[in-house]
Amino acid sequence: MTNNPPGGNGIKIVFSAKDETGFSRLYLTCGDFSKFTLLEGVSGEDAITPIFTPDGMGVFFAERHEGRFNLHYYDLSAGRSIALTDDGMNDYAPAISPCGKRLAWCRSPEMTLKGANLAEIFVSDWPEFKPRRLTDNDRMDAYPVFTGNGESVIIESGNTAGLFGLFKINFDDGRETPLSYDPENYGAGIPSAFGGRIVYERCESASPGLFNIFEISLEDNGSPQNIAAWNTPCNPSPRYSPDGKLVAAHRLGDDRASSQIVIFPASGHAPLVEIGGPDERYMLPRWSRDSGVLAFVNSSELALYFLDLSNGGGRPKRIPSPGPYRMQRFMEIYNFDIY
Repeated sequence: MTNNPPGGNGIKIVFSAKDETGFSRLYLTCGDFSKFTLLEGVSGEDAITPIFTPDGMGVFFAERHEGRFNLHYYDLSAGRSIALTDDGMNDYAPAISPCGKRLAWCRSPEMTLKGANLAEIFVSDWPEFKPRRLTDNDRMDAYPVFTGNGESVIIESGNTAGLFGLFKINFDDGRETPLSYDPENYGAGIPSAFGGRIVYERCESASPGLFNIFEISLEDNGSPQNIAAWNTPCNPSPRYSPDGKLVAAHRLGDDRASSQIVIFPASGHAPLVEIGGPDERYMLPRWSRDSGVLAFVNSSELALYFLDLSNGGGRPKRIPSPGPYRMQRFMEIYNFDIY
């Protein structure tokens, strides 16, 4: 492990993993991902949901202090972390606009099913940090992402007693527009955005444990299109490639004991790449900014892997870690990010 966090514009991965004390801490790995660096926080307790700034020189994340998660910013150039919130609530799952000037995140009194319907979305301009509440409803609001122009935040929202849906929230005035919300018939969630297009997972009310992948266009007010009719019994968590041409997601194998990463055109059709065999359980893919590297989780090993797509692919390689990777927990999806 090195002591000084590297800067520069090379490919970086930041991830949450346990250290020798049992806390989940943040680590950074760069280049060939053979070494990692501890990113020192403020409290030294669990750190989760990291995301890079658009220039790759900063990381937003949440860190627990006295039982609550606060929002933090780590400056990779200066090698230091600053706390942004300390309000007695849980602030986590940050999202940054493509221009890097707007920030959104989740805030909840407790990160449990009991308190989930009180989770709301907060926002601020950046780097001038002045938090304000964006949503105000009796649903659980989660997993914010920005549209390409940064004018709207796309969220998953719904009552924990039923099925969820997708909403578009105007950043300036909080105006809410349902995009895909019909809890009597289907559930929709975990969005990824490219420009004015949204890709997300969806299940039908008759089979709430089986998911397909849909896409919707905000630019032409189009209707949702099924682009991956998988009926997979897991949350596929689709993600656009940075150029919007491809989607990466995961699905369970026929044996339901394995899970593969699948890359396919954003228009649907046949997959281009399937990553993983019958004894592997790969999940939750994320793209590097140049689309050349794909990182993902091996949930059976609690480890991160990557695949160099620009070099012909080959076999996935494991990323060194001080301890087990922090796998998804309630109201958490990604505990790593790649730049």
